[in-house]
Amino acid sequence: MGRAIEDRGIRCAGWWEPHLRCTREFLERGVPASKKVAVFGAGRLLDLNLKRLLERCEVVHLFDADPGCMRAWRAAAGKEFGKRVVPRIVDLTECLDEWSHGLARSARVGTLAEYLTSREAPIPSWSGEGFEGVISLNMLGQIPLYWRDRVLTGKSELSDVEAEALMRCMGRLQAAHAEGIAQLQPTWAAIITDTEYYFYDVDQPEWRVESAVFDEKTRDMLRLRPESRTPRSESWLWHVAPQFIESDVEGEIHRVEARFLTSFKR
Repeated sequence: MGRAIEDRGIRCAGWWEPHLRCTREFLERGVPASKKVAVFGAGRLLDLNLKRLLERCEVVHLFDADPGCMRAWRAAAGKEFGKRVVPRIVDLTECLDEWSHGLARSARVGTLAEYLTSREAPIPSWSGEGFEGVISLNMLGQIPLYWRDRVLTGKSELSDVEAEALMRCMGRLQAAHAEGIAQLQPTWAAIITDTEYYFYDVDQPEWRVESAVFDEKTRDMLRLRPESRTPRSESWLWHVAPQFIESDVEGEIHRVEARFLTSFKR
């Protein structure tokens, strides 16, 4: 999926640049001098200026599940790679591989809804590592989608009961990531995440709107509410998949919320 994101970024470079610029500028304005910082979902550093981050932070841990990111990290870090830049190729949820083992069988025997309902997302072990600062680059939005895509690979058509169970399961994954950050109790956290998905067709007058926040506790914990505007809150639109570039049927735009938090509701 990391390679797919990179390829889409190349195809849609002109549409993505405003989002990438907004993300980089938000971080550059807000990140203070820090000793130990975690970047969750570092990817191929499309939306993070690692050089600027290293000017303020002594040690930066880059987290991503995609081994393909390593090349981009090494190139951006130069001589600091493995020293001040610590690569961490890990699944941030620490459970998706385990959960995936039972998907095929549960779909085959008709117990998928029960299987999804029984999944409990753990609080990740990184929550005890003592990071002074945290940057979460759309992990709240992406982690549930990674799991959804795994589920739909085995069974593309879900019943209403299965779809509801999947949505609740996605919410638990989202909540576990947010709770992990809260348990870290960092001095600061920069949370950037999708909050709504907008789907359009140029031949249709109405847009389809879906929430990207699958758990209300997560929304409340991170105060992801459009009305709560502060100097440390920003919002913008990200034209993720322009119609006729990615699909002839519809295009997709995401509402992105950026929050710089110094206290956490638990």
